[in-house]
Amino acid sequence: HDFRQHLRVIQDCANRGDLEDLKSYLADYEKQHPTHSDRVYCNNYALNAILSFYADKAESAGIQFDIHIQLSDPPVIPETKLCVLLGNLLENAMEASKKMEKDSFIRIQARMDGDHLLMLVENAYNGSIQEKNGNILSSKKDGGLGMLSIQRILNRPEDEFDVYFNDDTFTSMVRIGIDPSVHR
Repeated sequence: HDFRQHLRVIQDCANRGDLEDLKSYLADYEKQHPTHSDRVYCNNYALNAILSFYADKAESAGIQFDIHIQLSDPPVIPETKLCVLLGNLLENAMEASKKMEKDSFIRIQARMDGDHLLMLVENAYNGSIQEKNGNILSSKKDGGLGMLSIQRILNRPEDEFDVYFNDDTFTSMVRIGIDPSVHR
C-alpha cells in the first residue's frame, strides 16, 4: 500500500518531465530500501523486481526463499496484473512465514503449461486458519485485500485460484490463461 504513494510521486515527476527530481527521489528511496539488483530470477524486469524485493525481505527475516521461474518474455498476462498477483501471494506468504519461530520458508514455482501460466507459492505457517462460509479470513487488522485482488485478476472462466493447507504448509495455486490483449 505504501508503494502507491511512491508511485504517485514518480508519476508526478514523469508527467512534469522533471528527471532530476525523479532521480533524486529514487536515489533517496534506494537508500531507505536497498535492494540486491544483481539478483536475476527471470528475464522480466518488473517481475524480477518483485521477486528481488521479497527475497531481500525473506533474507532479512531468516526465511528460506526458493524460486523456480520458467516464464516467457514478454509475460502472457499484462505485467501490471502479474506483479499484483505475485506481489499479493508473496506478501501473504511473507506475513505467515514471519510468525514462525523456526523452519520458515517460501517456495515459488511458475511455468507455462500450454496456454496457461501456472504459479504455486508454498509457505510455512503456524497452522491457524480462520474460515467463514468456506472462505479464508485475513489475519490482518484491516481485513486484508490480497486475496480479493488476486480473485479480481483471475476473472475469466479458465482462470483458477485454489488454496490448500495442512498443519504447517499453506499452498496457493494459480492457473491463468494467456491474455489475448497481450498476445495478438
